[in-house]
Amino acid sequence: MPDIVLPIETERLRIRLLERRDLGPFVNFMTDTESTRYLAFGDEQKTETGARELFAAIVGSYERPESVAAYGLEDKASGAYVGSCGFAPVTEGALECYYTILSGRRRKGYAHEAMQGPVRCAARPCRNLCVLSPQQCRRSRPRSQAGHGKPRPVPSPAVANRGALRVPQGVNRPHGGDMDQPQVDAIIEVMEAKNYEIFKNERGHDLNIVGIRTDDDSANSFNDWLTVFYSFGNVWNFFAFPATTDPGTYYRRNPLNVRGTAIMKPGNYRSAYKVGRHRNYKALQQQGNITVFRDANKDATIDTAGVEEDTGLHAVNIHRANAHRPSIQVGRWSAGCQVVQDPDQFAFLLMLCDRAKEKFGNNVTYTLLEEEDFA
Repeated sequence: MPDIVLPIETERLRIRLLERRDLGPFVNFMTDTESTRYLAFGDEQKTETGARELFAAIVGSYERPESVAAYGLEDKASGAYVGSCGFAPVTEGALECYYTILSGRRRKGYAHEAMQGPVRCAARPCRNLCVLSPQQCRRSRPRSQAGHGKPRPVPSPAVANRGALRVPQGVNRPHGGDMDQPQVDAIIEVMEAKNYEIFKNERGHDLNIVGIRTDDDSANSFNDWLTVFYSFGNVWNFFAFPATTDPGTYYRRNPLNVRGTAIMKPGNYRSAYKVGRHRNYKALQQQGNITVFRDANKDATIDTAGVEEDTGLHAVNIHRANAHRPSIQVGRWSAGCQVVQDPDQFAFLLMLCDRAKEKFGNNVTYTLLEEEDFA
């Protein structure tokens, strides 16, 4: 991929990373059938939920070395989002350069500027192809205004694969955590070794929700992982969020139960959750039996060896921390619940659960693994 330094400014446009404020117009574009007529996306990605998932995947990838080269186009005069542009590898040494322009902004020369800026600012040269869908090849005469030389239309490999593109997804290491983001293949390998069922329904949104508890047993930070993945078009869609699978230090010292603070025991809890409520807001609510360790010594360290195990309904829900911003410390956010650090990421998880509920019913399986499982 070309090494692009952002933002890039052209006469009228600012080319930058996509931002959360771009979500609305991005979704409107992706759900406009005329606008996406020739784009190599699957039908699912052209729905509101699919578009939101795609947007989250792109933005989430920015913090990884293999980030998706997809950028927002901003009108410098108004600050408005007018489209996007980016790159994708086609063959060795060749890149597909793409742009999308919102319907009300077309025929103003934005496409020319959108491509001209990144191509001329790339830190190393690359051979750029004009890649079109087969239907568009029959109807369009691509121009060479962006400095590509004479355009050479070629069939898009994305179209040939029916849009089944693997988009790198994820976020950075959790605050205070030493365990790098796990990969979906590694999680599947661990689950198969434990004979846990992996949901693979090709209808999509057959969710596998997996928490991973790191080795640090004394931190008061979101140093664990909560992941979700599902199969669609023979591709794993995978997301990982910083979270805590442990109670915060407040409830370690001040347990709500006289038998001790609840610490979920690693395991596979089939249909143990549903889309419900945690206190006064929407969350994943416990509905089936779960086993917890009872840590009763009231110190700041999590103790699971040689302590009482308690199986039942404990209201150990899966929910968010602060409603408005990512939290730094766990504090009182968890008395044994599984808690996602970022409210936007949790809202995204709930959206996936709602789609799963529509297709498969309101039963959510949760699996808790440990860092040592990946050694």
